[in-house]
Amino acid sequence: MLGSRTSPYLQEKLALLSTLTVFGQVPGLVEQLLGLRVNQSQVYRQCQRIADALDEQQLSKANSEVCVKLLPVGEA
Repeated sequence: MLGSRTSPYLQEKLALLSTLTVFGQVPGLVEQLLGLRVNQSQVYRQCQRIADALDEQQLSKANSEVCVKLLPVGEA
């Protein structure tokens, strides 16, 4: 993203890890996996930038898809 001091590669990894776990655990995972130090607020800001870039339709569709995947088989 423009104006960010975080590389596009790291931005992608922060976003990915944030979808798999809570913000507070991401800095430790990044340090273990990539050997880089980041803080929780950096992870949060990156996720906020991504969320802000999504329009309501994309966000609504993504939420619907997640909910369908979480339903037991036969209830979708």
